[in-house]
Amino acid sequence: MLRRLTSRREYDLDLIGAVKMILNTSSFRERAEIFCHFTVERTERLTGPKETSGRQIEDRYRELLARETKTAQEELRRRQELVLTEMFFQNHLRNLSQCEEAVGNGMQRMPTDVEFRKRLKLRVKT
Repeated sequence: MLRRLTSRREYDLDLIGAVKMILNTSSFRERAEIFCHFTVERTERLTGPKETSGRQIEDRYRELLARETKTAQEELRRRQELVLTEMFFQNHLRNLSQCEEAVGNGMQRMPTDVEFRKRLKLRVKT
């Protein structure tokens, strides 16, 4: 129950942040980028393992690059994880690109300002 409430609160805060940024941006391209980042991040968090959002993967990749190893076995494990992490990150970038392309060519609809404001009101009240 607590995990579900925490997850819901995290989602609400992410949504509020994304909607505010979208409403404060007039460029369609920038709005689509913010919308897609939010949408892809949320989808990755819901459908993948714990560390699958783009931000988390990028942070993990930086951490692995900076990590110093003491043994050949540790270095092998680090390099294997770097390869897997890079694959996940490339997939994340591909998802972002596909979303932005779909929004840009009208295959995916982005909510209107009125719909965004409605979502914002619902989240701020709860």
